[in-house]
Amino acid sequence: MRRGCQIFVATKHHVEYVHALLAAVGVESVMLYGTMDPAARKISIGKFRAKLCQYLVVTDVAARGVDIPLLENVINHNFPSKGKLFVHRVGRAARAGRAGTAYSLVSPEVSCPRVYLCHIPGHAGHGD
Repeated sequence: MRRGCQIFVATKHHVEYVHALLAAVGVESVMLYGTMDPAARKISIGKFRAKLCQYLVVTDVAARGVDIPLLENVINHNFPSKGKLFVHRVGRAARAGRAGTAYSLVSPEVSCPRVYLCHIPGHAGHGD
């Protein structure tokens, strides 16, 4: 079964930028951000849930209240400002006893004041 990937970014502008980068290399994605028109939001979520598109580029605000089951991967394109957001993001990758992977992109140019280590016991493929 093909499961999706949620890519978390900081702002609406980052959503549009990452979406455009993916499109430029032939990778289809859908966007979701806080000020998005409700009809467009519903269409994006519907395409992603129906597996018509494997990548959802999203802001933290837009992701609140959106339940996307069976995510295989979460990518933190922008490192979250708070530990709680980090745990919320990566927790989307492994639900209902399934294994998942979270990736955080960090570069030397970006200041990363915190390091978050997260171990969530009891998920498939991982020891307690």
